[in-house]
Amino acid sequence: MANVVKNYGLKALYRRGGGAIPTEMHVALSAASALGVGDPVIYAGDGNISGLASIDIAIGTEGTPSVNIIGVVQGIEATGPGSLATHGGATGSERKVMVALALPDVVFQVNAGNNAGLNSADIGSNFDLVLGAVDAATGRSTWSLDDASTSTTTANQVRLIGFVDRPDNEQAATGTDTDNIACKVVFLESGVVGLPGVGI
Repeated sequence: MANVVKNYGLKALYRRGGGAIPTEMHVALSAASALGVGDPVIYAGDGNISGLASIDIAIGTEGTPSVNIIGVVQGIEATGPGSLATHGGATGSERKVMVALALPDVVFQVNAGNNAGLNSADIGSNFDLVLGAVDAATGRSTWSLDDASTSTTTANQVRLIGFVDRPDNEQAATGTDTDNIACKVVFLESGVVGLPGVGI
């Protein structure tokens, strides 16, 4: 059976070596973009009156991705009646945002949704992410892995370290690309550690 065609953003899976996935509370100010659970985010260079650092979507396109991603949205909390729309993630009002940090030892899951397909020979290669609008019905991200952006340099955003071992995550034979496969990735360019492009 073919894999389900569904982009759902990024999900923090586990931390290499064990331990809790590190998270931090941030704020999306009223001018920030709409955010969904699973969206990668960057520092916006501001903050709120409580001292929380402000964030915004890591806007980028194929070939020109955002660098210095600090993490992935885990949850969004409305701070008042004006931010209740679209699961609290809508633009135009301040929102508190819990972020799973993009540290080099945190493994994330993301769908390879650019339809070029991936196979086991791609493990260890580096890729970029593709921007997707927030799903209005669920409040989830629709970002995916740009499976056509493969590279062996550290200029890309994430490194593919494997595929999710699950019965419903079909993997074709070695050397045969599989569309919409659930991938395990780590961030190469982290705004948390301040070493964009260095890799791990």
